[in-house]
Amino acid sequence: MEEQVDRKDPSHLYASLQRLQQLQAKRAEGVMSACGRVEREVRRARVRVRDLQNTADSLAREIEVIQTQVAHARPEVVVASREARLRRVMTCTDLTSQSKTRQSTIQDLQAQLDALRLRTFPTLSKPPPTQ
Repeated sequence: MEEQVDRKDPSHLYASLQRLQQLQAKRAEGVMSACGRVEREVRRARVRVRDLQNTADSLAREIEVIQTQVAHARPEVVVASREARLRRVMTCTDLTSQSKTRQSTIQDLQAQLDALRLRTFPTLSKPPPTQ
């Protein structure tokens, strides 16, 4: 009887082997499924990275174009600023000239008024100059 206990039943061993093979097959299927999911996620991530890289490249090109435009526009901005300053200076010069002309006209009119007063009222003395 001890011999029978020490020795395993070959059919029992075969059934155990089949169960182990089935478990291993299920585990292998699970691992393969997980690998498939990971591979799909990796492909999706690569596509996203490629799309983001394309977007970054496009934005870099756009920035370069804008920087070029700004570099070319700067002289125009400087010229426009200088033109505006020149216009202001010319306006101030013109206003100064007009002011001097008006002051001269006022002095001439004042002299004519004084002369007219003296002719009209010779007895009156010359009025004090107003400034």
